[in-house]
Amino acid sequence: SELRIISYTRNILVLDWKDASGETGYRIERSPNGTSNWTTVGTVGKNVAIYSNTGLSTATTYYYRVVTLDAAGDSATSAVIAGCTRLNTPANFRVTEVAHNGISLAWSSVGGATGHRIERSTDGGSTFVVHASGVSGTTFTDTSIVPGRLYYYRVVGTNSLTESIAPT
Repeated sequence: SELRIISYTRNILVLDWKDASGETGYRIERSPNGTSNWTTVGTVGKNVAIYSNTGLSTATTYYYRVVTLDAAGDSATSAVIAGCTRLNTPANFRVTEVAHNGISLAWSSVGGATGHRIERSTDGGSTFVVHASGVSGTTFTDTSIVPGRLYYYRVVGTNSLTESIAPT
């Protein structure tokens, strides 16, 4: 049934799948490891091929499958997929120093982040590009600036599974 995750936030994963013909509904199941301890997290009716799993923990991997229901009961089970909720957005992001040869930035630690990505914009903040990745710690100095030019920055916490949502 081509199960996939179409949206993910810090505490919500949205699943969708291809609608089956002749179904009476769907049962959405979740597992902590993808192989056992399946529990029902929700059901949806006929022709509803989307489900939002809310109230999840931040930066956590969840495994899902969808069971198609028909008049006889369980009809088919999808393949198992994994999805990971996002990290928290870095807090207290600020410029700590502006000098002719660099702009220094700082932010608060993000639980679960193993690194950070610094994104920079010069057009008023609408188009950000990756300026540095794999930044450890909670500070960064951009030494590739042009004096007199205005820059906009944002920081994204990352780990091997997911990332935070960039602040707006």
